[in-house]
Amino acid sequence: MKNLIVVIALVLVSKLGFAQKQTLALDEHNKYIYYQTAEQAGASARDLYARCYAGLSKTYTPKEIKGKPDSQILVNSKVVLYAGLTKHEDGQVTYQLHAEFKDGRYRYWLSDFVFTPYQRDRYNNYVPIAGKEIPLEQAQGKVDKTLLDNYMDQLMKHCKQVGENLKQFAANAQKQEEKAQKVDTHKW
Repeated sequence: MKNLIVVIALVLVSKLGFAQKQTLALDEHNKYIYYQTAEQAGASARDLYARCYAGLSKTYTPKEIKGKPDSQILVNSKVVLYAGLTKHEDGQVTYQLHAEFKDGRYRYWLSDFVFTPYQRDRYNNYVPIAGKEIPLEQAQGKVDKTLLDNYMDQLMKHCKQVGENLKQFAANAQKQEEKAQKVDTHKW
C-alpha cells in the first residue's frame, strides 16, 4: 500500500515537471515579442482592417490607436500586473500592438514591453513610480525572480487574450445597422 502511494505521488510529480508553459520569444533585437499569424479565408485586406479597427476602437481609446489606413494598425496600451497572494496592483507594462493585413490573412505582434512598478501614495492608492521605467528584457536583475515569473505569466495571458480578441474581430463581419422606420402619425 505504501509503495502504491509513493508510485502515484511520483507519477503526479513527474507530470508536473514536464508541464511547459508558453513564454514570450525574443526577436532579432533581443526584445520580448509575442508574434502570431492568422488566416481568414475569403476576406480582403480592407475588410480585415475595417473589422479589426472597429473592434479595437471599442476596446482601446482613440488616442491609443494609430496606423496606416487599410493596411496597418498600431496600438499603444498597457496592462496592470498584480502581486502574488495580496492581489494588489504591483506595476504596469506598456506595450505596442502591431497588426498588418493582406488578403485572406493578417499578422499581429505585441512588443516594446516596459515595466513600471507601483507604489502607494499618500491616499493609499497604488500609482506608477515616476521616472522608473524598466524594459522587460532588463528586469531580471531589478525585479525579484518569483515576481517576474508571475508578471510574465500574467503578461502572456494578456497577450493570448488580445490575440483571441483580434481573431473574433476579424471573423465577425460588420452587421449593417438597419434604419429604424419612421412613422408619420399625421398621414394615415
